[in-house]
Amino acid sequence: MGEVGRNMACLELDGRILIIDVGLSFPSGDMPGIDLVLPDFDFVRKQADKIQGVVLTHGHEDHIGALPYLLRDIDRRLEVYGTAFTLALLQSKLEEHLVTHLVDLKTVTPGEEATTGPFTMRFLRVTHSIPDGMAVVVDTPFGAIVHTGDFKIDQTPLDGRATDLHGLAEEAGRGKGVHLLLSDSTNAEEPGYSVSERTVGPVLHDIVAGAPGLVIAACFSSHIHRVQQIVNAAHANERVVAFLGRSMHKSVDAARRLGLLHVAEQDVVDIEEIDRLDPGRVVVICTGSQGEPYSALSLMAQRQHKFVDIGPGETVVLSSSLIPGNEPAIHRVVDALYRTGADVFHMPSDPVHASGHAAQEELRLMLSLVRPRWFIPVHGERRHLQHHARLA
Repeated sequence: MGEVGRNMACLELDGRILIIDVGLSFPSGDMPGIDLVLPDFDFVRKQADKIQGVVLTHGHEDHIGALPYLLRDIDRRLEVYGTAFTLALLQSKLEEHLVTHLVDLKTVTPGEEATTGPFTMRFLRVTHSIPDGMAVVVDTPFGAIVHTGDFKIDQTPLDGRATDLHGLAEEAGRGKGVHLLLSDSTNAEEPGYSVSERTVGPVLHDIVAGAPGLVIAACFSSHIHRVQQIVNAAHANERVVAFLGRSMHKSVDAARRLGLLHVAEQDVVDIEEIDRLDPGRVVVICTGSQGEPYSALSLMAQRQHKFVDIGPGETVVLSSSLIPGNEPAIHRVVDALYRTGADVFHMPSDPVHASGHAAQEELRLMLSLVRPRWFIPVHGERRHLQHHARLA
Protein backbone atom coordinates (compact mmCIF):
# COMPACT_ATOMS: atom_id res chain seq x y z
CA MET A 1 0.00 0.00 0.00
CA GLY A 2 1.40 3.38 -0.98
CA GLU A 3 4.44 2.03 -2.82
CA VAL A 4 5.37 -0.03 -5.86
CA GLY A 5 6.79 -3.33 -4.62
CA ARG A 6 6.59 -5.63 -1.59
CA ASN A 7 3.12 -6.83 -2.57
CA MET A 8 1.65 -9.06 0.13
CA ALA A 9 -1.90 -9.40 1.44
CA CYS A 10 -3.37 -11.67 4.11
CA LEU A 11 -6.97 -12.86 4.20
CA GLU A 12 -8.18 -14.42 7.46
CA LEU A 13 -11.20 -16.71 7.55
CA ASP A 14 -12.29 -19.14 10.28
CA GLY A 15 -8.99 -18.74 12.08
CA ARG A 16 -6.88 -19.54 9.01
CA ILE A 17 -4.76 -17.19 6.87
CA LEU A 18 -4.39 -17.16 3.09
CA ILE A 19 -1.49 -15.07 1.79
CA ILE A 20 -1.79 -13.46 -1.65
CA ASP A 21 1.68 -12.73 -3.10
CA VAL A 22 4.93 -12.33 -1.17
CA GLY A 23 7.00 -9.76 -3.07
CA LEU A 24 10.08 -7.67 -2.48
CA SER A 25 11.27 -4.29 -3.65
CA PHE A 26 14.66 -2.84 -4.46
CA PRO A 27 16.43 -0.11 -2.45
CA SER A 28 16.23 3.54 -3.34
CA GLY A 29 19.26 5.80 -3.51
CA ASP A 30 18.97 6.74 0.15
CA MET A 31 19.44 3.12 1.32
CA PRO A 32 23.19 2.46 0.90
CA GLY A 33 24.34 -1.08 1.63
CA ILE A 34 20.84 -2.54 1.24
CA ASP A 35 20.31 -5.16 -1.49
CA LEU A 36 16.60 -6.00 -1.08
CA VAL A 37 13.64 -4.65 0.86
CA LEU A 38 11.22 -7.23 2.30
CA PRO A 39 7.66 -6.88 3.57
CA ASP A 40 7.10 -6.63 7.32
CA PHE A 41 6.57 -10.28 8.24
CA ASP A 42 5.78 -9.55 11.89
CA PHE A 43 2.04 -10.28 11.59
CA VAL A 44 2.44 -13.64 9.87
CA ARG A 45 5.50 -14.57 11.90
CA LYS A 46 3.44 -14.35 15.10
CA GLN A 47 0.62 -16.39 13.55
CA ALA A 48 2.64 -18.81 11.46
CA ASP A 49 0.62 -21.80 12.66
CA LYS A 50 -2.53 -20.25 11.18
CA ILE A 51 -1.18 -19.92 7.63
CA GLN A 52 -3.17 -22.17 5.30
CA GLY A 53 -1.25 -21.41 2.13
CA VAL A 54 0.06 -18.88 -0.36
CA VAL A 55 -1.36 -17.99 -3.78
CA LEU A 56 0.81 -16.12 -6.30
CA THR A 57 -0.84 -13.97 -8.97
CA HIS A 58 2.21 -13.91 -11.29
CA GLY A 59 5.97 -14.32 -11.36
CA HIS A 60 7.38 -10.82 -10.97
CA GLU A 61 9.90 -10.17 -8.18
CA ASP A 62 7.58 -7.73 -6.42
CA HIS A 63 5.06 -10.58 -6.08
CA ILE A 64 7.15 -13.72 -5.47
CA GLY A 65 10.68 -12.57 -4.58
CA ALA A 66 10.26 -12.50 -0.79
CA LEU A 67 8.64 -15.93 -0.43
CA PRO A 68 11.95 -17.79 0.19
CA TYR A 69 12.72 -15.34 3.02
CA LEU A 70 9.27 -15.87 4.56
CA LEU A 71 9.68 -19.65 4.39
CA ARG A 72 13.08 -19.43 6.02
CA ASP A 73 11.61 -17.14 8.69
CA ILE A 74 8.65 -19.28 9.75
CA ASP A 75 10.35 -22.63 8.99
CA ARG A 76 7.21 -24.61 8.21
CA ARG A 77 5.86 -26.26 5.10
CA LEU A 78 3.26 -24.31 3.09
CA GLU A 79 1.04 -24.99 0.11
CA VAL A 80 1.89 -22.56 -2.70
CA TYR A 81 -0.55 -22.06 -5.60
CA GLY A 82 0.45 -20.54 -8.92
CA THR A 83 0.47 -21.04 -12.67
CA ALA A 84 3.15 -23.16 -14.34
CA PHE A 85 5.41 -20.27 -15.37
CA THR A 86 5.08 -18.53 -12.01
CA LEU A 87 6.10 -21.67 -10.14
CA ALA A 88 8.94 -22.33 -12.62
CA LEU A 89 10.42 -18.91 -11.81
CA LEU A 90 9.86 -19.52 -8.10
CA GLN A 91 11.54 -22.94 -8.19
CA SER A 92 15.01 -21.56 -8.90
CA LYS A 93 14.67 -19.10 -6.01
CA LEU A 94 13.62 -21.87 -3.65
CA GLU A 95 16.63 -23.95 -4.70
CA GLU A 96 18.99 -21.02 -4.28
CA HIS A 97 17.74 -20.40 -0.72
CA LEU A 98 17.65 -24.14 0.15
CA VAL A 99 13.96 -24.07 1.10
CA THR A 100 12.41 -26.40 -1.48
CA HIS A 101 11.48 -28.80 1.34
CA LEU A 102 9.24 -26.11 2.85
CA VAL A 103 6.80 -25.87 -0.07
CA ASP A 104 4.09 -28.03 -1.57
CA LEU A 105 3.75 -26.52 -5.05
CA LYS A 106 0.23 -26.62 -6.54
CA THR A 107 0.09 -25.79 -10.24
CA VAL A 108 -3.20 -24.19 -11.26
CA THR A 109 -4.66 -23.14 -14.59
CA PRO A 110 -6.84 -20.03 -15.01
CA GLY A 111 -10.45 -21.16 -15.18
CA GLU A 112 -9.95 -23.74 -12.44
CA GLU A 113 -11.11 -23.78 -8.82
CA ALA A 114 -9.21 -24.99 -5.76
CA THR A 115 -10.04 -25.41 -2.09
CA THR A 116 -7.66 -25.38 0.86
CA GLY A 117 -8.97 -25.23 4.42
CA PRO A 118 -11.85 -22.74 4.55
CA PHE A 119 -10.73 -21.00 1.34
CA THR A 120 -12.38 -21.76 -2.00
CA MET A 121 -10.46 -20.00 -4.77
CA ARG A 122 -11.09 -19.42 -8.46
CA PHE A 123 -8.40 -18.28 -10.87
CA LEU A 124 -9.09 -15.99 -13.83
CA ARG A 125 -6.63 -15.18 -16.59
CA VAL A 126 -5.37 -11.60 -16.93
CA THR A 127 -2.89 -10.12 -19.39
CA HIS A 128 0.22 -8.45 -18.02
CA SER A 129 3.88 -8.00 -18.95
CA ILE A 130 4.58 -11.63 -18.08
CA PRO A 131 2.86 -14.84 -19.21
CA ASP A 132 0.51 -16.79 -16.96
CA GLY A 133 -0.83 -13.92 -14.85
CA MET A 134 -4.09 -14.41 -13.01
CA ALA A 135 -6.67 -12.75 -10.79
CA VAL A 136 -7.70 -14.61 -7.65
CA VAL A 137 -11.27 -14.90 -6.37
CA VAL A 138 -11.85 -16.13 -2.80
CA ASP A 139 -15.31 -16.99 -1.48
CA THR A 140 -16.39 -15.68 1.93
CA PRO A 141 -19.73 -15.74 3.78
CA PHE A 142 -20.21 -12.09 2.74
CA GLY A 143 -19.53 -12.60 -0.95
CA ALA A 144 -16.40 -12.96 -3.05
CA ILE A 145 -13.12 -11.13 -2.65
CA VAL A 146 -11.47 -10.42 -6.02
CA HIS A 147 -7.75 -9.60 -6.23
CA THR A 148 -6.86 -8.61 -9.80
CA GLY A 149 -3.10 -9.05 -9.47
CA ASP A 150 -1.28 -6.85 -11.98
CA PHE A 151 -3.28 -6.57 -15.18
CA LYS A 152 -4.19 -4.76 -18.36
CA ILE A 153 -6.98 -5.41 -20.83
CA ASP A 154 -5.08 -6.14 -24.03
CA GLN A 155 -7.49 -7.08 -26.81
CA THR A 156 -4.70 -8.50 -28.98
CA PRO A 157 -2.21 -10.21 -26.62
CA LEU A 158 0.77 -11.84 -28.25
CA ASP A 159 -0.14 -15.31 -26.97
CA GLY A 160 -3.87 -14.93 -27.68
CA ARG A 161 -4.71 -15.34 -23.99
CA ALA A 162 -6.85 -12.30 -23.21
CA THR A 163 -8.07 -11.13 -19.81
CA ASP A 164 -11.12 -13.22 -18.86
CA LEU A 165 -13.71 -10.44 -18.90
CA HIS A 166 -16.56 -12.95 -19.03
CA GLY A 167 -15.28 -14.75 -15.93
CA LEU A 168 -14.88 -11.46 -14.05
CA ALA A 169 -18.43 -10.40 -14.96
CA GLU A 170 -19.74 -13.79 -13.81
CA GLU A 171 -18.36 -13.15 -10.33
CA ALA A 172 -20.65 -10.13 -9.98
CA GLY A 173 -23.70 -12.37 -10.45
CA ARG A 174 -22.49 -15.39 -8.50
CA GLY A 175 -23.95 -16.03 -5.03
CA LYS A 176 -23.77 -12.86 -2.93
CA GLY A 177 -21.78 -11.02 -5.59
CA VAL A 178 -18.39 -9.39 -5.05
CA HIS A 179 -17.99 -8.06 -1.53
CA LEU A 180 -14.53 -6.56 -2.06
CA LEU A 181 -12.31 -5.74 -5.05
CA LEU A 182 -8.56 -5.13 -4.69
CA SER A 183 -7.28 -3.77 -7.99
CA ASP A 184 -3.95 -2.76 -9.58
CA SER A 185 -3.49 1.04 -9.43
CA THR A 186 -0.12 1.51 -11.16
CA ASN A 187 -1.46 3.46 -14.16
CA ALA A 188 -4.47 5.09 -12.48
CA GLU A 189 -3.12 8.50 -13.54
CA GLU A 190 -2.98 7.51 -17.23
CA PRO A 191 -6.08 8.51 -19.27
CA GLY A 192 -7.61 6.25 -21.91
CA TYR A 193 -6.36 2.74 -22.61
CA SER A 194 -2.94 1.13 -22.48
CA VAL A 195 -1.48 0.20 -25.87
CA SER A 196 -1.27 -3.44 -26.91
CA GLU A 197 1.99 -5.33 -26.56
CA ARG A 198 1.76 -6.03 -30.29
CA THR A 199 2.45 -2.36 -31.11
CA VAL A 200 6.06 -2.77 -29.96
CA GLY A 201 6.90 -5.52 -32.45
CA PRO A 202 6.97 -3.41 -35.64
CA VAL A 203 9.06 -0.74 -33.89
CA LEU A 204 11.64 -3.31 -32.82
CA HIS A 205 11.64 -4.83 -36.32
CA ASP A 206 12.38 -1.44 -37.92
CA ILE A 207 15.18 -0.69 -35.44
CA VAL A 208 16.87 -4.05 -36.08
CA ALA A 209 16.38 -3.71 -39.85
CA GLY A 210 18.08 -0.31 -39.87
CA ALA A 211 20.96 -1.20 -37.55
CA PRO A 212 24.34 -1.49 -39.30
CA GLY A 213 26.07 -3.44 -36.54
CA LEU A 214 25.42 -5.29 -33.31
CA VAL A 215 22.03 -4.76 -31.64
CA ILE A 216 21.70 -4.97 -27.85
CA ALA A 217 18.11 -5.10 -26.55
CA ALA A 218 17.56 -4.84 -22.81
CA CYS A 219 14.28 -5.78 -21.15
CA PHE A 220 12.93 -7.51 -18.05
CA SER A 221 13.94 -11.15 -18.14
CA SER A 222 10.40 -12.27 -17.28
CA HIS A 223 8.83 -10.24 -20.11
CA ILE A 224 8.70 -13.27 -22.38
CA HIS A 225 6.35 -11.62 -24.89
CA ARG A 226 8.88 -8.80 -25.35
CA VAL A 227 11.72 -11.32 -25.66
CA GLN A 228 9.62 -13.14 -28.29
CA GLN A 229 9.17 -9.95 -30.31
CA ILE A 230 12.90 -9.21 -30.18
CA VAL A 231 13.57 -12.80 -31.32
CA ASN A 232 11.04 -12.34 -34.14
CA ALA A 233 12.70 -9.09 -35.25
CA ALA A 234 16.12 -10.78 -35.25
CA HIS A 235 14.85 -13.78 -37.23
CA ALA A 236 13.08 -11.58 -39.79
CA ASN A 237 16.37 -9.75 -40.39
CA GLU A 238 18.46 -12.95 -40.61
CA ARG A 239 20.18 -12.44 -37.27
CA VAL A 240 20.91 -14.89 -34.48
CA VAL A 241 20.25 -14.07 -30.82
CA ALA A 242 22.45 -14.40 -27.74
CA PHE A 243 20.86 -14.30 -24.30
CA LEU A 244 22.85 -12.56 -21.59
CA GLY A 245 22.26 -12.39 -17.84
CA ARG A 246 21.58 -15.02 -15.20
CA SER A 247 17.91 -14.17 -14.74
CA MET A 248 17.43 -13.91 -18.52
CA HIS A 249 18.72 -17.45 -19.00
CA LYS A 250 16.49 -18.79 -16.21
CA SER A 251 13.37 -17.11 -17.59
CA VAL A 252 14.09 -18.07 -21.19
CA ASP A 253 14.82 -21.69 -20.28
CA ALA A 254 11.57 -21.96 -18.29
CA ALA A 255 9.53 -20.28 -21.02
CA ARG A 256 10.94 -22.49 -23.78
CA ARG A 257 10.34 -25.59 -21.68
CA LEU A 258 6.69 -24.60 -21.15
CA GLY A 259 6.11 -23.64 -24.79
CA LEU A 260 5.74 -19.93 -24.01
CA LEU A 261 8.78 -18.79 -26.02
CA HIS A 262 9.47 -20.01 -29.54
CA VAL A 263 13.00 -19.75 -30.90
CA ALA A 264 14.79 -22.33 -33.03
CA GLU A 265 18.03 -23.80 -31.71
CA GLN A 266 19.91 -22.72 -34.83
CA ASP A 267 18.91 -19.11 -34.13
CA VAL A 268 20.57 -19.06 -30.69
CA VAL A 269 24.30 -18.68 -30.00
CA ASP A 270 26.31 -18.46 -26.78
CA ILE A 271 27.46 -14.98 -25.84
CA GLU A 272 31.07 -16.22 -25.96
CA GLU A 273 30.70 -16.88 -29.70
CA ILE A 274 29.58 -13.44 -30.89
CA ASP A 275 33.11 -12.05 -31.36
CA ARG A 276 33.58 -14.65 -34.13
CA LEU A 277 30.39 -13.59 -35.93
CA ASP A 278 29.50 -10.63 -38.13
CA PRO A 279 28.10 -8.03 -35.65
CA GLY A 280 25.46 -7.13 -38.24
CA ARG A 281 24.02 -10.63 -37.90
CA VAL A 282 23.64 -10.69 -34.08
CA VAL A 283 21.12 -9.41 -31.52
CA VAL A 284 22.04 -9.63 -27.82
CA ILE A 285 19.04 -9.84 -25.47
CA CYS A 286 20.06 -8.88 -21.95
CA THR A 287 18.98 -7.62 -18.55
CA GLY A 288 19.84 -4.29 -16.94
CA SER A 289 17.13 -1.99 -18.27
CA GLN A 290 16.64 -0.54 -14.75
CA GLY A 291 20.24 0.64 -14.42
CA GLU A 292 21.29 -2.06 -11.95
CA PRO A 293 24.98 -1.32 -11.14
CA TYR A 294 26.49 -4.71 -12.06
CA SER A 295 24.01 -5.76 -14.73
CA ALA A 296 25.14 -6.64 -18.23
CA LEU A 297 23.91 -3.36 -19.69
CA SER A 298 25.57 -1.21 -17.02
CA LEU A 299 28.90 -2.94 -17.61
CA MET A 300 28.50 -2.46 -21.37
CA ALA A 301 27.77 1.24 -20.85
CA GLN A 302 31.06 1.53 -18.92
CA ARG A 303 32.79 -0.53 -21.63
CA GLN A 304 33.78 -3.09 -19.02
CA HIS A 305 31.80 -6.10 -20.22
CA LYS A 306 33.70 -9.28 -20.91
CA PHE A 307 31.98 -10.16 -24.20
CA VAL A 308 30.33 -7.00 -25.56
CA ASP A 309 32.14 -3.76 -26.37
CA ILE A 310 29.71 -1.03 -27.39
CA GLY A 311 30.84 1.75 -29.71
CA PRO A 312 29.85 3.71 -32.82
CA GLY A 313 27.79 1.63 -35.25
CA GLU A 314 26.16 -0.42 -32.49
CA THR A 315 22.50 -0.05 -31.51
CA VAL A 316 21.06 -0.27 -28.00
CA VAL A 317 17.35 -0.59 -27.18
CA LEU A 318 16.01 -0.18 -23.64
CA SER A 319 12.66 -1.88 -24.08
CA SER A 320 11.14 -1.25 -20.67
CA SER A 321 9.51 1.34 -18.43
CA LEU A 322 11.13 3.37 -15.67
CA ILE A 323 10.20 1.84 -12.33
CA PRO A 324 9.64 4.65 -9.79
CA GLY A 325 12.82 5.17 -7.78
CA ASN A 326 15.09 3.79 -10.52
CA GLU A 327 15.14 6.93 -12.67
CA PRO A 328 18.57 8.27 -11.58
CA ALA A 329 20.29 4.91 -12.19
CA ILE A 330 18.59 4.46 -15.57
CA HIS A 331 19.50 7.98 -16.68
CA ARG A 332 23.14 7.40 -15.73
CA VAL A 333 23.27 4.24 -17.83
CA VAL A 334 21.50 5.89 -20.79
CA ASP A 335 23.93 8.82 -20.70
CA ALA A 336 26.89 6.43 -20.55
CA LEU A 337 25.50 4.52 -23.54
CA TYR A 338 25.22 7.73 -25.54
CA ARG A 339 28.84 8.55 -24.69
CA THR A 340 29.98 5.30 -26.34
CA GLY A 341 28.74 6.67 -29.68
CA ALA A 342 26.07 3.98 -30.07
CA ASP A 343 22.56 4.67 -31.34
CA VAL A 344 20.26 4.46 -28.31
CA PHE A 345 16.48 3.93 -28.37
CA HIS A 346 14.46 4.31 -25.17
CA MET A 347 11.20 5.56 -23.72
CA PRO A 348 9.65 8.09 -23.90
CA SER A 349 11.42 9.34 -27.05
CA ASP A 350 10.94 6.01 -28.85
CA PRO A 351 7.83 3.74 -28.57
CA VAL A 352 9.86 0.65 -27.62
CA HIS A 353 7.71 -0.36 -24.65
CA ALA A 354 4.06 -1.01 -23.82
CA SER A 355 2.95 -0.94 -20.21
CA GLY A 356 1.63 -4.09 -18.59
CA HIS A 357 -0.75 -2.13 -16.36
CA ALA A 358 -4.29 -0.93 -17.01
CA ALA A 359 -4.96 2.74 -17.72
CA GLN A 360 -8.04 4.61 -16.48
CA GLU A 361 -10.62 3.28 -18.95
CA GLU A 362 -9.53 -0.32 -18.30
CA LEU A 363 -9.79 0.28 -14.56
CA ARG A 364 -13.31 1.66 -15.09
CA LEU A 365 -14.21 -1.46 -17.07
CA MET A 366 -12.92 -3.72 -14.31
CA LEU A 367 -15.01 -1.86 -11.72
CA SER A 368 -18.08 -1.97 -13.96
CA LEU A 369 -17.76 -5.71 -14.62
CA VAL A 370 -17.08 -6.76 -11.04
CA ARG A 371 -19.49 -4.29 -9.32
CA PRO A 372 -17.98 -4.64 -5.82
CA ARG A 373 -19.69 -3.35 -2.68
CA TRP A 374 -16.30 -2.31 -1.31
CA PHE A 375 -13.09 -1.33 -3.07
CA ILE A 376 -9.44 -1.08 -2.02
CA PRO A 377 -6.96 0.27 -4.59
CA VAL A 378 -3.63 -1.59 -4.30
CA HIS A 379 -0.24 -1.73 -6.04
CA GLY A 380 0.76 1.88 -6.43
CA GLU A 381 2.15 4.93 -4.73
CA ARG A 382 -0.22 7.12 -2.73
CA ARG A 383 -1.13 9.30 -5.72
CA HIS A 384 -1.98 6.22 -7.80
CA LEU A 385 -4.23 4.86 -5.05
CA GLN A 386 -5.93 8.26 -4.68
CA HIS A 387 -6.64 8.55 -8.42
CA HIS A 388 -7.97 4.98 -8.53
CA ALA A 389 -10.25 5.68 -5.56
CA ARG A 390 -11.66 8.70 -7.40
CA LEU A 391 -12.37 6.56 -10.45
CA ALA A 392 -14.19 4.04 -8.28
